[in-house]
Amino acid sequence: MLAHIPGLNVVMPTFASDIRGIIISALRGKDPTVILEHRSLYEIDQKIISKKPIALGQSKVLKRGVDITIVSTSFMTIEALEAVKKLKKEGISVDLIDLISIRPLDEKTILRSVKKTGRLICVDTSWELCGVASEIIALVTEKAFVYLKSSPKRITLPDCPSPVSNSLEKVFYPTSETIFKACQAMMGKTIISDYNSDIVDNFKGPY
Repeated sequence: MLAHIPGLNVVMPTFASDIRGIIISALRGKDPTVILEHRSLYEIDQKIISKKPIALGQSKVLKRGVDITIVSTSFMTIEALEAVKKLKKEGISVDLIDLISIRPLDEKTILRSVKKTGRLICVDTSWELCGVASEIIALVTEKAFVYLKSSPKRITLPDCPSPVSNSLEKVFYPTSETIFKACQAMMGKTIISDYNSDIVDNFKGPY
C-alpha cells in the first residue's frame, strides 16, 4: 500500500548489512523512506563488514542460473535461498534476485534476468492482489513478453485473512518447499513429495 505513493521510498531488506546500507542512503536522501522488516528476520545473525550505502532502487543477484528467475522480497529470500540450493541438486539453476527496494524498483536487473531465463517466479511476503509480485509480472509482460517460455507465477499468501493459530500458520505461509515445487512444475520435472526444510522459524509473538 505504501509503495503506491509517488515520492515515498519503500524498502524490504533481507540481510542486516543491506539494512545498514539502506539507512545510510535514506539519511543522505531528500525523500522519506519506509523500511519494512519481517518478524522472522530477527533470528538471523550476520556479521556486517561493509559500511557502504546501498542505493535505493538497487537489487542484488544472490545466485546466478539459466533456467528460472526468482524475484523475492524480505524473509521469502531466505526461503528461496534454500529452495535454490535443493533445486541445484535436481539440475535446475536459478537466477535469484533479492529485490530489497520496492519503490523505486530495479527494473533493469529483473528484465535482464528474465530475458536470459525466459521463466519468472515472484515470491512475496504479502497477498498477490495489487501486490509486489503482481507489479513485477506486469512489468515483465509489458517489457519482456517475447522472451517468456512459460506463464509467470506468483507465490504469495492465500487470499484470506492471516491466521493466528500455529496449526493454521503452517498451511498459510509459503515456504522453501512451495518455491521448490513451483520451480519443478515450471520446468516439467517430477514433483518430489519428501521435501525436508532446514529453516526453523522461532517467532512466538506478540502479533
